[in-house]
Amino acid sequence: MARTGGRTGNWRHADGELAELLPSVLETFGADHPATFGAEAAQAWAAGPAGRPAEACSRLEGLAARAETALGPDHPISLGIRTATAHWTHAVGSTAKALRMAASAREACESLMGTAHPLSIQAAEVESLCLLETDAEAGRAGLSDVMSRMRLCLGPDHPQTLQALSNLAAARAAADGSGVDPGEFENIAERMGHALGQEHPDTLRARANVAIAILNSRGPVAALPLFRRTYSSFRKVLGDDHPETVTSRDLLAEVEDQIGGGKGAYPPVLDSRYPSGGASSYYTGFHGGSLEPPTSDRAVKRDIDPVVWSSAPTAPGERSGARRDEDRSTPRTQQNGFDILAAVASLPVSTWSYRGQEGVRHLGPMAQDWYAAFGLGADDRSIHVLDANGVAIVAMQALHRMVRNLQQEVESLRSGLDGDEASKSRKETGPQGIR
Repeated sequence: MARTGGRTGNWRHADGELAELLPSVLETFGADHPATFGAEAAQAWAAGPAGRPAEACSRLEGLAARAETALGPDHPISLGIRTATAHWTHAVGSTAKALRMAASAREACESLMGTAHPLSIQAAEVESLCLLETDAEAGRAGLSDVMSRMRLCLGPDHPQTLQALSNLAAARAAADGSGVDPGEFENIAERMGHALGQEHPDTLRARANVAIAILNSRGPVAALPLFRRTYSSFRKVLGDDHPETVTSRDLLAEVEDQIGGGKGAYPPVLDSRYPSGGASSYYTGFHGGSLEPPTSDRAVKRDIDPVVWSSAPTAPGERSGARRDEDRSTPRTQQNGFDILAAVASLPVSTWSYRGQEGVRHLGPMAQDWYAAFGLGADDRSIHVLDANGVAIVAMQALHRMVRNLQQEVESLRSGLDGDEASKSRKETGPQGIR
């Protein structure tokens, strides 16, 4: 329940639930168990988005010291807490300190777990947000790298990927001034709404960036209706006294005054220390609620259709790829596991090199053949690692089912043969066992 509260953006609700949960966790696992540190860190983090960033910073800092003593400084829980501490240290205005902490955590994560690990990416994100205030160009480059890694690790429409994309857009827009295109923020806000819901705080921040972009490019009159709607949504979701609601209210008042005063273009002045700092004119943020790699993201996925299994495996040659819509016995978006195995069996596979990297060989299918066979991914120009893993898993499951069915058939045939032999033996020996 507490995790659900956080994922829906109701951090005040999650904060209370975690406080009720902690005594049970402590009693079950003990004070120095990783699960206990994880629960304490989750509650400490929740204080920040619930509107108490200074409290989150203080609690996480003390917890980080305890975790490093009990678990060691290189334990993933310790590194996650240190990264979260850096985030909220930045949020309350201590950018230089936060940058040192984030850089140290990122270096340790990359050394121990590699650059593609979620903890490494999270630490790099905090470091890049801090850099925006000290070296804007380096910060933007870092955010671009974070967004690319998020896309590869989690997919293009995962909320964390969208937040990274929003951070990068905000940083670029702040550098470009009034030349920014609001359409980029509108696209991000729409995708955030689909992934998280229309009233999730991350979606509202994305909409606030749309309003700011329109203000910077078209002026206060065009932007005013959006600022009013954004402020109303923040009040509804976060409450009147939340720092983001207060920021939204103050900005709305400034825009209204600007229109009333008949002045020219108005450069917005948001408090860059909240929610996470970075760009002076746009909302940026760090998802960072999880201190461990994502193990279940069902809550942020939509249109989930489990793979189905026909009563018998697909006959060889019966299917050679994705089923035609008119030939489907299951819903259009649902996949049959044996059909996927048949498509894998008929998929052309080659070895090849990228142009410009002729000395490096790779093995795999062409993206066009992959898309024709499975219809997975955004287009026929790339194969997403999530889809490749999914197809491999389903193919292994299909093979397991086929082997199991064959084993059952063999056992049935063996039992039949054993019965025939026993019957034949009884006939040969006669009723008293005398020939």
